[in-house]
Amino acid sequence: MYIVNNDNIGSAYNNGVGENTMTLGDKIDAYADQRQRITKSEQILNKLKKEEQALKASLLTDLEALGLDKASGKKATVSVKKEEIPKVTDWDKVNAYMKANDAHYLLARSLVPLHWRAEVADKGPIEGISIFSKTKMNYRKI
Repeated sequence: MYIVNNDNIGSAYNNGVGENTMTLGDKIDAYADQRQRITKSEQILNKLKKEEQALKASLLTDLEALGLDKASGKKATVSVKKEEIPKVTDWDKVNAYMKANDAHYLLARSLVPLHWRAEVADKGPIEGISIFSKTKMNYRKI
């Protein structure tokens, strides 16, 4: 795992070279150096995010295998929550349902899960919609 050392992140623009004493070429070079530092930092950040996702996937696997929905270490607590997310399988049936039940509030480019869950709880399943589970892991620093 690579850790970013903030001491290595500097600014040529503010390292004793003031704006008024820099030539146009100096400013362009300083800009190029800054872009290079940003690119390098973004590469490091992307690697760290991939490592974080791998750790998260491993945690979710371990928690599921142990039958836990919450666990703690010395520095943090993680918890798992599953929620049902609607996935339209037949738009014609869903549109017919929304029209017949004046339930257009279910739609916002896709079905709104909160409204869909309320509708299903109130009136039962809606034809044309299947369900998939989305697992979330929450993190809280101790």
